[in-house]
Amino acid sequence: MTEKDQLQGRFNDLSNELKAYKKRFQWFFVSDFSKSWSESRQYCKDRGADLVIINTEEKQRFITSIISGNEKVWIGLSDTYQEGNMEWVDGSPLKQGDTECRTLPQTPSQSQDAGKAKKCRGCGCLVSMAIAMCFTLLICAVLVVFIILQHTSITAERESQSKNYKEAVQVFNQTNSMLQGTNSHLMTENNQLQERFSNLSDELYKAVQVFNQTNSILQGTNSHLMTENTQLQEKFNDLSDELKKAYQKGWFSGQFFLSNVSKSWSESRQYCKDQGGDLVIIKTEIKQNYLTSYISDNERVWIGLTDTRQEGKMEWVDNSPLKQG
Repeated sequence: MTEKDQLQGRFNDLSNELKAYKKRFQWFFVSDFSKSWSESRQYCKDRGADLVIINTEEKQRFITSIISGNEKVWIGLSDTYQEGNMEWVDGSPLKQGDTECRTLPQTPSQSQDAGKAKKCRGCGCLVSMAIAMCFTLLICAVLVVFIILQHTSITAERESQSKNYKEAVQVFNQTNSMLQGTNSHLMTENNQLQERFSNLSDELYKAVQVFNQTNSILQGTNSHLMTENTQLQEKFNDLSDELKKAYQKGWFSGQFFLSNVSKSWSESRQYCKDQGGDLVIIKTEIKQNYLTSYISDNERVWIGLTDTRQEGKMEWVDNSPLKQG
C-alpha cells in the first residue's frame, strides 16, 4: 500500500467520525445584530446551517437559558408557505406538545416577515457551520501532512535518482575508458595489418613480375618447341611415307626390336609380350634376309619357332606349323 492510499484511508476515517459526531452533537449561534426572519434564515444558510428547530423540551429549555428575558430571537418555525399553518424549516408541521407558545421564542407571520414587524436580534442558527469549519481544518491538516509526506517522498525519489545518475555516470566513464583502450588496441592492430598488407602487396608485385618474366620465357620456349614439333612432325611424316613404301614393296609387315640382354626363349617371349609384341615369325625370304642383315655372324637370337607344345613338332608362336622350304 502506498503513502497516498494510507492518507486516503485516514481521511475517510476522519470524515466518518465527524459525520457521526455531527449527528450526536449540535452547536447554536445567537447573532448580535437585527434582521428579518428571511434575512436571518438566509444568513444561517450562507454558513451551512439553518434556523433552529425545537422539537424537544430539553432543547427548548437549553435555548431559553441562553436568551435573556427581554430578548426576541427568530427560530425555524413559520407560516410563510401557508398563512396560519405553522411549519418548521425542514417542512415538518408543528405538533401539539412540541412547545408552548408562552415560552416559544419569536416566530414570524407573513405580515411580520414583510417588514412591518420589528426586526429581532439574531437567530438561533444550528451551527453546522462550525462542524464544517472543523472538518475543513482537519482536511487542511491532512493535506499538509500529505504534502509533507509527498515532499519527503519526492525528495527521497530525487536522491535515489541522483544516486542512480551518479552510478550511471560512473559506469559510463568506466565503459568509455574501456572502449578507448579497446579502440587504441584496435588502432595498433589496424596499423600492423596495414603494414602486413603493404608487405604482401610488394611481394605480390614482385611475384607478378617474376610470373610475367617466366611467362615470357615459357612463351619463347613454347614457340621454339612448336617449331621443333613442326620439324619432328615433318620428319615423322617423311618416315611414315618411307615405311609405307617399304610395306608396299613387301620388305616387312611390322617393326622389329633386337635386345642386347641374354635371356632364355621363354623369358624372351614373355619380355616381348610385356612390350605388346612377340618373338618374330619368319615366313618369307624377304623378311629373313632383312633380319639377317641386322645380325652379325657370331650373334644368336631367339625367333618365334618352338616345339614346346609337342616335342619334335616345330610351330610358330601363332600356332601355325613350320612349312618345308
